[in-house]
Amino acid sequence: MRAARFHGEGELIVEDIPRPEPGPGEVRIRVRYCGVCGTDVHIVGGEKGSAEVHPPVTLGHEFSGRVEALGPGVENFRLGDRVSVDPNRYCGKCYFCARGMKHLCRNMQ
Repeated sequence: MRAARFHGEGELIVEDIPRPEPGPGEVRIRVRYCGVCGTDVHIVGGEKGSAEVHPPVTLGHEFSGRVEALGPGVENFRLGDRVSVDPNRYCGKCYFCARGMKHLCRNMQ
């Protein structure tokens, strides 16, 4: 599959990479639409993003598409489902998560 990969300051290269297979509880999404986040622009320009980046890496976290493969144990999605992605992982246990304010999660990844 084709991906725009960050290799270092000012170096974004479109290249072929292996198509990942979804693991347990995961799905693979065929991206249909994507946006460019300001964080990605800063990273390519040599600035720090919101998390440490170790090139080469595929940037981008604002996208939507369709589920094209299901990993073992996936029950809440079907092939062809339209999805969008929240790139953050929330703990589900802290004060804020317990009160429906996961965007303020103290353990967000």
